[in-house]
Amino acid sequence: ANRLLITKMASSLEVASGEAVAYAVTVVNDGAVEATNGQVALAFGPGFRLQRNTVRGGTIIATSTAGLVLDVGAIASGDSVIVQYA
Repeated sequence: ANRLLITKMASSLEVASGEAVAYAVTVVNDGAVEATNGQVALAFGPGFRLQRNTVRGGTIIATSTAGLVLDVGAIASGDSVIVQYA
């Protein structure tokens, strides 16, 4: 069975209105088999606005003011994918 571990880190814990914050989301396949058709859904906090052309490590499937859904593809057993956005 697949076991995916997800962590999300922000470049800053406190920001003023209008300041940019970069995020890194790491998805680790801790399972015994490859995870296929991987998708990551990310929720945006109040006031967050996704900056154009900042998504790295995944393909955007859907986006809205509330969040983002990314295709991260297959993740081999023991491997990881890092998605970055601001």
